[in-house]
Amino acid sequence: MCLEFKVENTGTAEFDTAPLAQARWTGKDGETKKVDQEIGGDCEGLGLVKENLLSDADPRAGEYLRGTTLLMVPDGQPGALEFADSLERALFKVGTTANR
Repeated sequence: MCLEFKVENTGTAEFDTAPLAQARWTGKDGETKKVDQEIGGDCEGLGLVKENLLSDADPRAGEYLRGTTLLMVPDGQPGALEFADSLERALFKVGTTANR
């Protein structure tokens, strides 16, 4: 799954983008697995920017960056990717669909 992010730091400290390169995937049947960024994967063929989200410096307060990440999720069933910070606090979820 290719995801394009535009990350704006609205806080007062530097924002660590590393949690955006890994997620926990949960399938409709309850199966859960950790998925990491696929290194060397390319989302450019899908019309997404080629920049790897982790290749730029983390944005400071008031700054933003744009980039992509490629995560390998099971393609046989729908589910959701949950992104969390380093303390395992959920940040947001992205739904996935079964690839047929």
